[in-house]
Amino acid sequence: FSLLPLHLGCALRAFHAGSLSSPCSWAVLLVPPLPTDCCEINSQCRVISVVGLQSSSSSRSAASLDGSSLSLTFMLLHVLQSSGGNAALIDAEHAFDPVYAESLGVNVDDLIMCQPDNGEMALEVVDQLVRSMAVDLVCVDSVAALVPTAEIEGEIGMITVGSQARLMSQALRKLTTNASKCNCSVLFINQLRHKIGVMYGSPEVTTGGNALKFYASVRTDIRRIARIKGSDEDDVGIRVRVKVVKNKVARPHRQTELDLMFGTGFSALGSLLECAEEFGLVQKKGSWYSYGEQRMGQGREQAVNFLQENPEECGKLDEEVRQKIMAHSMRTWMPMTNSPSSPKWDSFLAMSNFHFFAH
Repeated sequence: FSLLPLHLGCALRAFHAGSLSSPCSWAVLLVPPLPTDCCEINSQCRVISVVGLQSSSSSRSAASLDGSSLSLTFMLLHVLQSSGGNAALIDAEHAFDPVYAESLGVNVDDLIMCQPDNGEMALEVVDQLVRSMAVDLVCVDSVAALVPTAEIEGEIGMITVGSQARLMSQALRKLTTNASKCNCSVLFINQLRHKIGVMYGSPEVTTGGNALKFYASVRTDIRRIARIKGSDEDDVGIRVRVKVVKNKVARPHRQTELDLMFGTGFSALGSLLECAEEFGLVQKKGSWYSYGEQRMGQGREQAVNFLQENPEECGKLDEEVRQKIMAHSMRTWMPMTNSPSSPKWDSFLAMSNFHFFAH
């Protein structure tokens, strides 16, 4: 005679229905990724951390990270709003530029904005938005600007050791559970600083302690690797490398390279062209690009202009590329010995994350 049913019944009466269940009763669902305009980048998870150096465009992606991070954030906001979702931005840095956000496609009128007075207020607002179940994505810009009340009310120069780290640790213990139950994603933009006196290893360290590193499902690192010059030799953009340094929902340590154009954000057509070329959908002979029987132009810039001027061909190519990415991403979940794996595949599937979860 097994005592398991008796103990299960006691646990269910003490807590709530569904607190204990068998894996046989779970429905394994494929959660669609949070898409972006760039076919290399998709992400779906509860807590996302985007880290970058200054002017690497971290925040302009979520509208770009600290330049690139912020751009990446604005791009996520734009796509989410276009699909009918609701998004919120916690502007702890008090540096939000509505004109720039609109130029990257963000609908500022529908964006929920908060410019908090201190770190406690910012994280409490995030928790309330998550628990409301009315918001699909909450972006925090940035962790470094979440200043504890004790530091604000104190004098400049006063030592408050570990106050921000304790604040983040306490908040994330609540946020991760609430975000999972309410099906909401929380994106934290963070900054890189340098330790003093490090002789061996990397001196780089992120602000806000180590809690975010553990609680984040996906951590991405954005670095500028080159400048993009226009016809008049002036800088018109930067080339950035996006690397997934931690991933709980797909294979980690993938990376890809993207063009971030000033004033317009990440180049979606440039990303599409590179993916199509590697998948064999676009052929390059010498400096000429061709799609099927049709020539797109000589040089990368002319090929991108062709896609911009021919929206029907661009839409057809985009659908084919995303089908290729979906097919390969599904195969990576299956234990297949003959599944393709190479630096080329990894480069283009760097952030195509698909999350199986129990419902």
